[in-house]
Amino acid sequence: MITTTQNYLIETPAATDVTLNRWYDIWMENYKIGRIKPTTIDTYNWLYDKHIRYTIGEHALREFHPVHIQKLYNDFLKKGYSAKYLNTLHCMLNSLFKTSMINELIDINPCSFADRPSGEVIERRVLSVEEEKMIRTAIRQKRFSHIEPAITTLLGTGMRIGELLGLRWDDVHIFDNNTTVLGVAPSSFITVSHTLVRIKNPDHIGSRHVLQLPKTKNSIRVIPLQKSVIEALKRQKLIQEEYQKSNLWEPDREFEGLVFAGKKGQPQWRSTVVSSIDTVVRYINEQERIKAASAGLTPREIKPVLPHSLRHTFATRCLEAGIPAKVVQEWLGHASIKMTMDLYTHVSVSLSAEYMLSLEANRTIAK
Repeated sequence: MITTTQNYLIETPAATDVTLNRWYDIWMENYKIGRIKPTTIDTYNWLYDKHIRYTIGEHALREFHPVHIQKLYNDFLKKGYSAKYLNTLHCMLNSLFKTSMINELIDINPCSFADRPSGEVIERRVLSVEEEKMIRTAIRQKRFSHIEPAITTLLGTGMRIGELLGLRWDDVHIFDNNTTVLGVAPSSFITVSHTLVRIKNPDHIGSRHVLQLPKTKNSIRVIPLQKSVIEALKRQKLIQEEYQKSNLWEPDREFEGLVFAGKKGQPQWRSTVVSSIDTVVRYINEQERIKAASAGLTPREIKPVLPHSLRHTFATRCLEAGIPAKVVQEWLGHASIKMTMDLYTHVSVSLSAEYMLSLEANRTIAK
């Protein structure tokens, strides 16, 4: 029973007067904050302020019709925004209008009748076998010892960059050759249970790191470790032990035990890893130009590489090796096997052709 309507109920003006901006603030406070991740809240606020608040936000909710939403979407596509970008905007607006309809401020949700792109599959940047070999060779040098374990781990596990930077030593389970469980030597593995993200401070001045649950429930997973990754993690442990000897080592309690912490024990920015990978690629390209010039050849330069490219490279190598897509899906933390195969159609087509040739070869032998 409601006893104090003044304090309990949201004071809303007449339905004809409620603007999109007014409802967005009510919607965010009562339907989203505390229910969705802080990073998603930051994304919605950024999108809304950039595209809606100062353009159409002062119009009343009842003024919007499907044709207005359709024109908004069409304009976004004309400006070159991707289908994924538009889908994020649609998810926000659809929820915004849907809740206003539930609260009887409008009669229909205009987003329900607007066509939007389903989202074309974008070709992912995947390192060729040669490019991967060039990077693995380059990072063995002493100058790259600080970033080598991270790159090797990304290439060997397919983790997202936030998952890597949120990895804790408690999540790493490495067994030596003498360890047995019921007479069987267990496989080493890591558990992915957190991701490191950056969100705005409450006062909107600056930002900070927080550890939160991974992208989806499927992202919480176990990834078995290759020998190369095990050795890389051991090297990272030694690097960190050197950092800990310094007077600078002073991690916040919230971030104690991070595997890939910075020199002071602080969580690392994603941009730091990106910058380090850029340095490796620049070094490789410089060396290639020098070798090519002396031999009168065209240099084999590598295009820019982002951390997510290493994830796509891992997945591609797995499928090329004939590892079942269902297993790759679990290692990547995809919600469905369709998502895995949609991203790596080029590999599945290639494998399909190989299987057909193999079938033909077997028939020839049988004759």
